Amino acid sequence: MLERPDIGDPNDDMTKAFWAFHTLNPDVYARLRELALELRYRGRSRYGMKSLFEVLRWEYALQTTDEDFKLNNNYTAYYARLLMNNELGLRNFFSLRESRADSVGTPAEMEYERLMAWWEAEQEEDEE
Repeated sequence: MLERPDIGDPNDDMTKAFWAFHTLNPDVYARLRELALELRYRGRSRYGMKSLFEVLRWEYALQTTDEDFKLNNNYTAYYARLLMNNELGLRNFFSLRESRADSVGTPAEMEYERLMAWWEAEQEEDEE
């Protein structure tokens, strides 16, 4: 799994909950990746993340008796963006709506933006 990009507002409770879930359940990302790439390689150009969540729910219901395992529908936006940014073969694969997770970027883009913000702040301080 790639380094964590900054998805969503880090102060937002849903964003915090997503990253906590994602960190504790890396198998969810891995399985969503497998399912999405399989669909892409079989010729699908687009697909819905919520449909893949339902597949995971079905699979986990067959594999475990853990009633506490839940996939929050609010995480679909985060996983769609995370997969499309991390996986070259999944660029533009999921349809997106406006979401709390819209500030997604690749790790390289995030680092570039962070460095540019630092540089601009330094320049402003030098001008004063």
